[in-house]
This record gives sequence, structure tokens and C-alpha cells, in this order.
Amino acid sequence: MTRKTGLYFRVLEEGEIIAGDEVLLVERMFPEWTVSRVMQLIFSGELNPEYLRPALELPLPDSWRSLIEKRLETGIVENWSFRLFGSYL
Repeated sequence: MTRKTGLYFRVLEEGEIIAGDEVLLVERMFPEWTVSRVMQLIFSGELNPEYLRPALELPLPDSWRSLIEKRLETGIVENWSFRLFGSYL
């Protein structure tokens, strides 16, 4: 897996932007937590609480937060077969 996710950002103020407008990085709240690092944590099947717990301090989407919480609670990696291959193997 390359973990090349592209650019992720959030909108703080609604408005319009067009080609040629300047876009500035104003703040990086969690510089040690790149999107690539979070994706690696999730898609590697990580179960170590030492790595999972700190991720819960991030403003994660509800689905990612639930996934991490469930791994911590059960110690089991979810079955991705259906999502990846279309049917459970």
C-alpha cells in the first residue's frame, strides 16, 4: 500500500475560490499525525493499544474513531474482505 492519499483539508469558512487563488496552510494542529500515519494505523490492522490510544486524541471521523475503539475493546481486527473483494471469503 502506498498510502498516497492526496491532500486533505477542512473548510473553516464558507466562500468561493477559483483557479489562481492563493491557499495557505494556517495551522497544523497535529503535525506528528499525518494522514498517511493514520491510514497506516487503520489499514495495517494495528492492535497495540500503545499506538491506538493516542489516535483517539485526534478529531477523527466517527467511523474511524469507532473502529479504533472497537479494536481496543475486542483486540480483534475487523474483516475487510467484503469491502475489498465484494464478498466475504
